[in-house]
Amino acid sequence: GVTAGAFDGDRLLLVAFGKSDHGRIVAVSPDGKSSTLVAEQKTWVMSGVSPVAGGFLVTKLWGPDWRVDQYASDGRFVRRVPLPKTGIGIEAVASEASSPDAIVAYSGWSIPSCWVRYDAQSGSARTVFAERPPDPRYADIRAFRITAISKDGTRVPVTVLALKSTRKNAGDRAILTAYGGYDIPVAPHFLGTELAWLERGGILAVANIRGGDEFGESWHRDGRLTAKQNVFDDFAAAAQALIAAGWTSPRHLGIVGGSNGGLLMGAELIQHPRLYRAVVSFVGIYDMLRHQLWPNGVYNEKEYGSVADAAQFHALYAYSPYYNARAGTPYPAVLLETGENDPRVAPWQSRKFAAALQAATTSRLPVLLLTRRAAGHGNIGASFSQRVGNAAATLIFFENELR
Repeated sequence: GVTAGAFDGDRLLLVAFGKSDHGRIVAVSPDGKSSTLVAEQKTWVMSGVSPVAGGFLVTKLWGPDWRVDQYASDGRFVRRVPLPKTGIGIEAVASEASSPDAIVAYSGWSIPSCWVRYDAQSGSARTVFAERPPDPRYADIRAFRITAISKDGTRVPVTVLALKSTRKNAGDRAILTAYGGYDIPVAPHFLGTELAWLERGGILAVANIRGGDEFGESWHRDGRLTAKQNVFDDFAAAAQALIAAGWTSPRHLGIVGGSNGGLLMGAELIQHPRLYRAVVSFVGIYDMLRHQLWPNGVYNEKEYGSVADAAQFHALYAYSPYYNARAGTPYPAVLLETGENDPRVAPWQSRKFAAALQAATTSRLPVLLLTRRAAGHGNIGASFSQRVGNAAATLIFFENELR
């Protein structure tokens, strides 16, 4: 269950989840003996550990909130590093055991990358680098929290982003996104091009659904293998909560995701075709019974399962978007994007799913497939102009369909 580690002099510090849902800090001595320095905590999940003179720093998260705490060498809590309390995600911590100084890098929804120099002796912190927002209107972004209740009663946090001049209106256009897999948390990050959406009165919402590790290893475990349907239920609940809170309506709600989030998009439009008006999905897996045939499929088995296992086969077949596309269904408008040289998700996944949707839908809304000839997995390996093109295609598609 080790997920991160760093050398602290002659010992190794580890973030371990093997016997703790929220993680613990373990020290391993040169002779191989281990001991717990920081025990599991009830409300914070440990994400990273970094040595510093006289102790170490631990990066933690709880849902969409992140922090960094300082501990003495023996595991005693010293203090919380003075950073913004909400709305940021920790990008990195650079430090070494011989120095009391550490660099903590973070960003937020309206905050580009910022580096803080932290003095572990005095507890002081000062900004040494702050990328300036390219537009002053980023300062007008406001974040709101709502809670969605999933099918099994699980509470799912949803962050709603809008300009301060925007008020709740069921007629407003909204985009909802999430990831939900591979133990990867969705953290606050600089929005960048999404400002173009917000400044036109649009809403952007981010859901911390199961499949990541925002609330510990159980949050991940309850969103993988035969429990994968929980991920789709969480996302649908987030959409319904957004509508119930008065931020938008199904007629004006779009969803977007990529890779594992692309699978999420495929499952959502199949399972809830009337809940969304438009869907943009990048490099998704849609034929879950054949994902193992691609070279990267062996890696995916740990997250999705294998058709060789009876229980996992039935779970995969039950939610596989491709096999559940039903003729005579009014599906939402769909834009699928794939890369011809994608080593992670085969481009035929998107081609098959596009064909199935085009044959099945009765809504008269477009089902489009955009193939990037020189691209790999999404924006990985893509040129700058192509990355800009992907962002533009997404916003233009939603602009046209969510009116």
